[in-house]
Amino acid sequence: MDWLKMIYAYRLAIVAAAASFFAMIVLAPLRDSPLTAGIFEILSWLPLLGLGYSLLNGGWVTYRLLQAERGGGPLCPHCGGPLGLEKYTPYSPHRTCLTCGRHANERHYS
Repeated sequence: MDWLKMIYAYRLAIVAAAASFFAMIVLAPLRDSPLTAGIFEILSWLPLLGLGYSLLNGGWVTYRLLQAERGGGPLCPHCGGPLGLEKYTPYSPHRTCLTCGRHANERHYS
């Protein structure tokens, strides 16, 4: 599989991890001031939640990529990558590919 498609598949996990590290940098000076110490206690959980989401999302994408490599689970008719969860819209149920981002109608996957 192409490495750009892998980055696209892990994009949410990468963004969540980067936002968590950025939040750690921004929140660090709040600890020193007595006026913002209470806010720091509440906001200090944000980076941990972001990293937890990043780990869960990255684990799910890894599981789906391994499934697609083995031939299990629904595969994208365009690129052969794994498809995400089924979404129900007024027009038809469809899935979005994790690697190319295109939509596949329910007729095109099994």
